[in-house]
Parts: sequence; C-alpha cells; structure tokens
Amino acid sequence: MKKNDLLTRLGIDDPADALRPFWDESQSNYPDDGIRFLHPDSIRRTRAFTGLPEAAEPALLAAAARIRESADLAALVWHCHRLIYEHLEFPASQQTRHWPNRIPGLDELSGAFYLLIALDAVPRMLDVHRRRGIPEAVSRACCSHFPVSLQLYRDHHDDCIGVRPRVLYWLRNHIRGDLIRL
Repeated sequence: MKKNDLLTRLGIDDPADALRPFWDESQSNYPDDGIRFLHPDSIRRTRAFTGLPEAAEPALLAAAARIRESADLAALVWHCHRLIYEHLEFPASQQTRHWPNRIPGLDELSGAFYLLIALDAVPRMLDVHRRRGIPEAVSRACCSHFPVSLQLYRDHHDDCIGVRPRVLYWLRNHIRGDLIRL
C-alpha cells in the first residue's frame, strides 16, 4: 500500500512529509491477526488502568471499530503507532505537530485515533516497570496525565474524546522507563 495513495483516499494532506519515514517497513510488519491495541478488551483494560473516565470508552470503541473496518485507517494507525513506539530515532516531538488533527472519515473521533495510540504506551510501560520491580501503584500514578490530557482536549474540541498527535512523543519516556511518578 503506497502512502500517497492511501493519504489521497483518506483526504489527508502531508505537505511536510511527516508520515513518510519507515512507511514501507510499517506496512510490511502489519499484523496478520489485527492490531492488538484496537481490540475492545485491550481498550477497556488500558482505559481503566489510566483512570480515564468510563464516559470515554464508547468513543474509543467506536473509533477502534471504524479503524478496524477501514484498511486505509488501519494502515495509518499502525504506521503512526510504529513511528512513536518502534522508531525512537523518528523526531516525534517535531514531526507529530505536522500530523493531521482531523482525519476525514473519523471526524469527531479523530482525537480518539491518537488516544488509542497513546493508550498502547501502558502495556509497554508496565512491562518495563515489572522488569525493574516497580510496584503497580507507582505505574498507575505514572498514568495520571492521561485524564488531564483528555480533559484539555475536551475543553478545546467541543467535548470530544481524544488527544492531539503532538502529545504522543512524550509517551516515549514511559516506554523507556525514564519517567516514574512517586
């Protein structure tokens, strides 16, 4: 699947070419059994662990369902996910600000697209914390920014559920184990 063709079908402009790096690699590593972090059980589990309100769950599940139903949206979410979590050399703090805030086809669920990516930091963080012997209570405290980020998004986006893409880079601190809240 070619990036430019996919973005054209989705109606997304990428003038800064911020979605170009590692595109072919992402597509060649697309999971045959679907994207794990889009499964309803995964969403429910990570939403609860982070302390996000239950009221956020329907929007997250609806966004995930739309993404799973669209090969183009699924390819895009997988690629964005890999740029954040697999390619730590990708300059996410600069490039994610060029990612589209609104994704045609998701509309009011566009922020949920990015929140789903954000939530996948949680199992990665927990794995690092378990290996380091960090108690679960500390891991939960490390997720306190999720409800705050969600509320900031809601305040500026007509009460929609989500986060902006530019906040995703910060989650790398969690998956490396560089950020621990005591």
